[in-house]
Amino acid sequence: YLDDVEVDTTDKIDLLVKQTEQIQLSRTEILQIALDRYVNRKMSKSAVGQDYERFIGYLYEQQGYKVQYHGIKKGLADLGIDLICTKGKETLLIQCKNWSKSKNIHENAINQLFGTSMKFYLDRWEVNKYKSKGSLFEDIGIPFNEDFQPVFITTTELSATALEFAEALRIELLTIPYDRNYPRIKCNIGKDEYGLPTYIYHLPFDQKYDITQNILNGGENVLTVEEAEKKGYRKAFRWRGNE
Repeated sequence: YLDDVEVDTTDKIDLLVKQTEQIQLSRTEILQIALDRYVNRKMSKSAVGQDYERFIGYLYEQQGYKVQYHGIKKGLADLGIDLICTKGKETLLIQCKNWSKSKNIHENAINQLFGTSMKFYLDRWEVNKYKSKGSLFEDIGIPFNEDFQPVFITTTELSATALEFAEALRIELLTIPYDRNYPRIKCNIGKDEYGLPTYIYHLPFDQKYDITQNILNGGENVLTVEEAEKKGYRKAFRWRGNE
């Protein structure tokens, strides 16, 4: 697993903790300060949005879902799907909106999630019958159910019209406040080249952070570097290829 390859990544840490500070600190202290400064830095709207997606993803991972961080990976090309959560036969397409309480979500956001979810359904299950008839809904209707469901998650309220659209288009709505103090450190149990277990922890600025499915293999999330290391995990390092 590339997660287990130990190669230097001090470049990112050096941006968060100056070399002059590091001289007086232990490795554990350096990493914790780097994490604290990363979390508490002044964030752009985009960065706050991404952290909210990670928070929501964490909540679903705790429920046993495999979470793909589609929005973080695709950026503006995500077409309104931030998270793709799967468990067994179930697929959830989730859009996250971390907006101020003073702002309302309007129907255009609901419509985008609906359209993108329908396209995802057609592409994934190769539903092409609609091409031979005049109406898509004549053939398949709205295919959202317990196995395939778009979910709109926000920190604020939706307008009356947005609520009407969500009900008519069968979009599930959830209001989940943003908790910036969730346990971000991903402790992952993997295997090395010999098939032996490896215990690696990933910080949010690590290369493999958003693709690490730690909960599904018996890992856990923790709040501090010290906690991760006391549990026997070691820091993941950036893989730079075979140099």
